[in-house]
Amino acid sequence: MVTAPRKFANAVSATHVVRWVTEVSAVRRLQIATLGSGIIYLAYFIFVAFLPEHVTKQRFNLFMALGRGYSSLLIFLIAVGTLFALAIIAWRAAQSAACRQLYGWALIPPVLFGLVLSLTMPATSRDLFYYISSGRTLAIYGANPYLVPPSAFRDDPLFQFTNWPDYTSPYGPIWLLLSGGLAWLGGTNLLWSVYLFKLLAFISYLLCAVFIWQILRKQGYAPLVGTVLWLWCPLILLEFAGSGHNDVVMLCGLLLALWCYLRGQVRLSLVILTVAILVKSVALIALPFILWHYLMTIKGWPARIRAAARVLWLPAVVLVAIVAPFWAGEATFGPAHEANHYYASIAHLVRTISEWWISPYYSGMLARGLILLSLGVGYLLILWKIPGDGHRLLTGLVQAYFLLLIVWPFFVPWYCAWTVALVAALGSTRYGWRALLFCLGAILSYALQFYLPLRMAVSIEFRSALSAAIIFLPLLCTYIPWHRLRRSGPSAPTALPPLAR
Repeated sequence: MVTAPRKFANAVSATHVVRWVTEVSAVRRLQIATLGSGIIYLAYFIFVAFLPEHVTKQRFNLFMALGRGYSSLLIFLIAVGTLFALAIIAWRAAQSAACRQLYGWALIPPVLFGLVLSLTMPATSRDLFYYISSGRTLAIYGANPYLVPPSAFRDDPLFQFTNWPDYTSPYGPIWLLLSGGLAWLGGTNLLWSVYLFKLLAFISYLLCAVFIWQILRKQGYAPLVGTVLWLWCPLILLEFAGSGHNDVVMLCGLLLALWCYLRGQVRLSLVILTVAILVKSVALIALPFILWHYLMTIKGWPARIRAAARVLWLPAVVLVAIVAPFWAGEATFGPAHEANHYYASIAHLVRTISEWWISPYYSGMLARGLILLSLGVGYLLILWKIPGDGHRLLTGLVQAYFLLLIVWPFFVPWYCAWTVALVAALGSTRYGWRALLFCLGAILSYALQFYLPLRMAVSIEFRSALSAAIIFLPLLCTYIPWHRLRRSGPSAPTALPPLAR
């Protein structure tokens, strides 16, 4: 006969064995993900995008390094698919167990991947070289980048490397100050200047992980899972550590503002959010959400109006103080002009298809009308649902940024990072799968953009529409309530009654 203490001991030992096996399995999966991802990222660094070798090539892109043959396209597809599969393995392993060894294998490898990628040539865009040129416009020549494009200084030793030479800056004043300081430090040494901008992006990538960790802890969630989603996501690594986009600096400020807000520091949160907006204006979406969420905790509209004045006066002062020296009238709102461009978006797809039946003018009006209607109605519905705890606020922000990217007329792959950062801070598995699928489609669209045989065979309008289909149609399928459709479908046939004797 087994005594009660013996039964308890057997149960405890069985629990420990199961937990040990789970932890060992998770560590092994993380080690496999580390080995596989490390090989691909190192191969990319050594054979494809070694920065000192390619930094002076003005038309360098991913497929210029991989080659023009079909094998290069196959290598790209296999490498991207493998990286995402390994990132999912790491993310799922972080969900299954928690031990000290697991933390090391989950957090250290992606930091090393990012460090390696920060030494690579930007292979998916040349935005970083525009950062350098507009920074030199401000720091070296003392001109306002909102009024003076890089082409005004054609004798500048680094001018030949910039893209968009005739465009004034579409970024915020804080970013202009940062880029001016880095351009001044880099001087006329192009390689050193690129390294400085990529170092800023890499540090911001790490800080985003820290703030995601803190936001998850503040909500009482296990912080490792969301942090791993951010750190391991191939799009995040390739676009920020690899290409140095300034979106990561904006996201760093946005996440810090959310963390401060969840800690009850409302005014400080709004000041930090203002700084993030002045890096890149897309952070502005979070302002009404945070403010509305805060005001709904206060009873009565007179008290809410007084509370709004108390928390908004300092951000307003910061905004005026920073924008005033750069004020250039309408040119100061450079990002607004992006609304007139259609590329790789659902709106472009709608406009292209509608042009089969109606004129381009009316198809453009139709697309703009659908954008305004979707954003207006969608944001109001999302705002209506966010009052409550911090989880509801973060859920609303995730939904708002997904809505923006789905309906906005202009899309480039690194915009997906906005949703990844917020989904990681939310800690939602369902939204995590959605964000990873979104990122995968976005990176795969580079084949249409850079693979030369496709570029030569297909017009830019059709490539843009096809890119939108690859990126957004799988994403839109995730919004279909499949479980409800299965329930409402035809029921399985019941067994026939037995025959009467």
